[in-house]
Amino acid sequence: RELTVERLSDRPSLLNGMVEYDDGTTEHTLDRKEFMGRWLSLPGNHAVAALDREGNIVGIGAIRRAHQGFRVGPVHAESISTANEIFSMLRECASAEGKDGTEDQKEDKVHMEVFGGNLESAKLVQGYGFKPIFPAARMFMGNPPKDDFSRQYIV
Repeated sequence: RELTVERLSDRPSLLNGMVEYDDGTTEHTLDRKEFMGRWLSLPGNHAVAALDREGNIVGIGAIRRAHQGFRVGPVHAESISTANEIFSMLRECASAEGKDGTEDQKEDKVHMEVFGGNLESAKLVQGYGFKPIFPAARMFMGNPPKDDFSRQYIV
């Protein structure tokens, strides 16, 4: 299947579809649509969408500057190959921005929370040489949502 990955900054009309895609990846306890709309379009954030041959969104991702380096999240996709294309583009965004940054803002300092509910997540980032620093736990009050974790790679 042919795939293109486009930056939201180059094609702002993708925003609503990206928010809808995020909404379809999990059963949220809160309405995330307003939050995600703002998150994906915040100044300084780089957001991308993966599009199939017909122009349907089949994955989304974002990266932003952090205190040290960059922070990835979310990356949601239909497959690990799509997640890989998104992650690769996000790293390009960080690399381009990090070339003129301070030592703490260099592209090689990329952080993320790999989602443990999807076993493919670890394979994705380990292929780039990333290593775990500390574990994170997903916690809920009440019943956990009935999620299909197969499209969640990085949260």
